[in-house]
Amino acid sequence: MRRHPALSAIGAVVFVLLVYHSFFSPPSLPSQPNLAPSQEIPPKIWQIYFGYSPLDSFTEALQSWISNNQDCAYTLMSDKGGDAFVQKHYAGRPGILQPFLDLRFPVLRSDFLRYLVLHSEGGVYSDLDTVSLKPFREWIAPELRSQVHAVVGIEYDQRDDEPYIGMSGTRLQFCQWTMAASPGHPILERVINSVVKALHGMARRHATSIHQLEPSDEEVME
Repeated sequence: MRRHPALSAIGAVVFVLLVYHSFFSPPSLPSQPNLAPSQEIPPKIWQIYFGYSPLDSFTEALQSWISNNQDCAYTLMSDKGGDAFVQKHYAGRPGILQPFLDLRFPVLRSDFLRYLVLHSEGGVYSDLDTVSLKPFREWIAPELRSQVHAVVGIEYDQRDDEPYIGMSGTRLQFCQWTMAASPGHPILERVINSVVKALHGMARRHATSIHQLEPSDEEVME
């Protein structure tokens, strides 16, 4: 369930989450930064490229993000760039920094990095094989921009149907191949906390280190 044909406006099922601080209690990670989603989602586009397939195969999709969002800052982040970014923004939070630097498994590393990027700087993240159908500034009505601090799509909704293979016990799943948020959003704080906890849990179950993790597909889905 990690991949669907990507329409970067997140398709017709895109919905906007107006999230208020009272709905979330921040997790207890040490040395939390003084961030709060008091600003609009900034005009920044983030994508990640770890070099495991030719960049040329993503040229058309990548160009759609640049062409449709010419007033946004665009960053294509490499593996080494991800290390430098996280070291810069999370130097004071070793409980986050060290697990990220230790993590080598590409899929989990890319997932973790996108959450950290949006949490620290905000903007839009989208996978390289997605296509921008319209500018990010058109995703949210102008009169709502000051109130909207996260945009997330539904990837899987079981409703009353039988669960998909590998989705047993999960009735609702949000997509993370395209999403947007203001910096410091409590959703991302909670997700990051959950990722750190899950990495340590997997390492204990496999009697190994985070650096040596080779999780199964089911564990990646978790």
